[in-house]
Amino acid sequence: MPLKARIEEDFKAAFKGQDKAAVEVLRMVKSEIKNREIEKKTALDDTEVLAVISSAIKKRRESVEMFTKGNRPELAEKEQQEVEYLTRYLPTQLGEAEIREKVKAVAAAMGNPDIKQMGQVMKGVMAEIGKQADGAVVSRLVKEVLSGK
Repeated sequence: MPLKARIEEDFKAAFKGQDKAAVEVLRMVKSEIKNREIEKKTALDDTEVLAVISSAIKKRRESVEMFTKGNRPELAEKEQQEVEYLTRYLPTQLGEAEIREKVKAVAAAMGNPDIKQMGQVMKGVMAEIGKQADGAVVSRLVKEVLSGK
C-alpha cells in the first residue's frame, strides 16, 4: 500500500476512533503532502511523502528543544508525542553502532579523509542509508569518526 494511502486509512481510523491527537497529526501531514503536490503540480510518490514526513519530524524536534528551553514542558511533551507518532511512517531506523560502521566503511573507501572533507563523507553515508537515520545523528557520528574519537 502506498504511504499516502496508508496515512489516509490511518486518518480515517483515528477519526472514527475519536483519537484527537492522531487526527490532528495526520491532518497536518495530509495538508503538508497536499501543499507539496500543489507546488509540484503532480502526485507525490512514497519517497517524496517520506521527505514531507521527515521534514515534519524535524520541525517538531526543533519545537521540543525550543519549548524545553522556554520552560514549557507540556508543549514539549505534545510535540514529542507527535514525533513518536510520525516515526511510525519512516523506515526502520538504524542504531548508532550500525551508522558508525557505515561511516567507517565510507571513510575507508574514500581513503580516510580528514574533517575538512566531512561534507563528502556525509553525502556518501546519506546516499547509502537514506532515510534510515536522522541527519543530525549521522553528522555527529561522522565528526566523531573523522576526528578520531
